[in-house]
Amino acid sequence: MSGFEVAGVVLGAVPLLISALEHYSDGLSTLKRWRRYEHELRSLVRNLDTERVKLQNVGEKLLVGIVPESHIEAMIKDPQGNLWREEKTQKKIRSRLWEGYELFEDTIVDIKKAVDEMKERIENQSGKKASTLKRMMFTLSRNQYADLILIVREGVANLENLTDRNIELEPARKVRSQGKLFKVLRTTSKGLYHALKSSLECPCSHDISLKLEKRSNTTPMDDSDAVMSNLTFKLVLSRLCISVTEGLREKEWEEILVKPKLPPTDNKHLLETKSLPIQSKGKSKKSVSFASSSNTSSTITITRTQSVSKSVDIQTSIQTLSIGVASIGLYNLDAITNLCEKLKRAQKQVQVSTYGMIIDRSPEGIKKFTLHPVPISSTEDTRCWSVISLKQILEQKDTSIYLTYQDRLHLAVIISSSILQLHGSPWLSGTISSQDVFFIQKKDFPFYDQPFVMKSLPTKSLATQDMSQDAPFPRNPVLVSLGVLLIELIQGKPINQLRTPQEESLAHTKLLQDYMTVKRLLQDVRMASSNYATAVTRCVDGDFHNGGLTLDNEELCEGVYSGIVALLERDLEFT
Repeated sequence: MSGFEVAGVVLGAVPLLISALEHYSDGLSTLKRWRRYEHELRSLVRNLDTERVKLQNVGEKLLVGIVPESHIEAMIKDPQGNLWREEKTQKKIRSRLWEGYELFEDTIVDIKKAVDEMKERIENQSGKKASTLKRMMFTLSRNQYADLILIVREGVANLENLTDRNIELEPARKVRSQGKLFKVLRTTSKGLYHALKSSLECPCSHDISLKLEKRSNTTPMDDSDAVMSNLTFKLVLSRLCISVTEGLREKEWEEILVKPKLPPTDNKHLLETKSLPIQSKGKSKKSVSFASSSNTSSTITITRTQSVSKSVDIQTSIQTLSIGVASIGLYNLDAITNLCEKLKRAQKQVQVSTYGMIIDRSPEGIKKFTLHPVPISSTEDTRCWSVISLKQILEQKDTSIYLTYQDRLHLAVIISSSILQLHGSPWLSGTISSQDVFFIQKKDFPFYDQPFVMKSLPTKSLATQDMSQDAPFPRNPVLVSLGVLLIELIQGKPINQLRTPQEESLAHTKLLQDYMTVKRLLQDVRMASSNYATAVTRCVDGDFHNGGLTLDNEELCEGVYSGIVALLERDLEFT
């Protein structure tokens, strides 16, 4: 039982305890005894009810900003309900309480023990467990329960303090944890590109698209290895093929899930040091399979069927060892030397759980990635897929393709976050523009919530960015380009259509022209959203441009997240 389930039990038990106290006046034969009982009862009930409300307030504080506002009232009224058991909610609460989570749970357990002890004392003296004589002699004194009330009061006070302090520190911790995540993502995405490049040394022409995602560190106390082990990337790889019927050169597309793999050091240690004396009464069967979920995460599923009499601890140990064996086997897959040929052969197979492993052997260290297929409908022809850039969508004059305000905010969050994730890697080595963001069209319908960046192998330039300038421009070009793209998204037009002839004549470089256009449009943007306008302002002006720092600098990266990305996230959250 989790700490919050225990808290629910406590919140449910206190009213019952109060009700029991109020009904234990039977046997009080004299008016004097009744008056004393009534006085002591009011004091004890008031103390218990005060702590109950304070504990309820603690739960409400923890929920604010974690669950929808419409759920909070229902969760407070039903502290043992299913809404408290949702895994997503539990993870967010654990993250909010940081290192105080286990202490929080221990304190809740102590409070429950005190409430249970109080109930037992009352029942032993005046409840069904008590004799008739004890019930007749029953008197209520606060001193009888002072020690227990003190435990409850101090416990609830500690919970209040833990909750308040951790909520105060949560924003700063989130920024630090996101900075750690972005640093891991930049390193990992760079290794992924080089691993793909080394596995595609064929004469074919391939376009590789990496899906841009809004990522957050859901377990901010994890170290870098733990963060990386939870990452999943989605790729769309295209290759030219020749149509057998028409003899035409067409593109085929393949969706791939990529999972970084760490050396299974801990699992090897488990295998070497743990020995379990198990006597099996029947034969056991094991199978290992891979499954992918809708949120593009890849997991290992262990299926076990056996008839064995054993304790829960032994079952847990066996599961841990089995996962260790599975992950070691996965880590030691043969490296793919020709991914193009591997994918062609896989098309002829009935079911493929994994394509294998690709490896980056760069001087910074060896990085391994496992590749897994994304199932598609048997009737879907990937040769009908195509790509369309964000710039092409913004340039369209008809209404056949339309980005809603929410679509544009969603893209603004994903793209601004992706700059921090991919800056400095081959996926996004310089500035970004609407020409660099693509969507995969399936059956003539682009998925606006799934933007990609694209690279071609053998390497070639997809878009030429004119960033030449006659004089130094005292701004970070990466952030300025992000500000331009954010303006394009909110206005629904490319920057060249928003520029005035005067701005073209006054500025001699494209970057300066874009800067002037953005500055002019900021007032209009501010009328629509102050958060959005502030984010754009910080992209083109302000402290982020001082000192000549790049986004490789951890302090600047954290500042851009809290000062730009977080503001856009806030707008999207309330849209």
